[in-house]
Amino acid sequence: MPVPELMSSSMPRRCELAVVGAGPAGMAAATLAAQLGVETVLFDEHAAPGGAMYGALASPRDDATAAFGADYAHGATLIEALTTAS
Repeated sequence: MPVPELMSSSMPRRCELAVVGAGPAGMAAATLAAQLGVETVLFDEHAAPGGAMYGALASPRDDATAAFGADYAHGATLIEALTTAS
């Protein structure tokens, strides 16, 4: 098992809010906090946001969207909002 890097040079040394988990709730919380001007860091064990079910939303497939419905497709908008939040 690879050892994760503890601190990257691009990661801030200080923040006002740390959100653990980049699933739907974590993405929504981190995005809202950033939009409100809170210095926010989002942590997750996976490289891509989305959580276990939504991890593939960065490149959504029609068959997954058809199987899981509109709520699943809405997860893509959460990822877009997260990546554009300052």
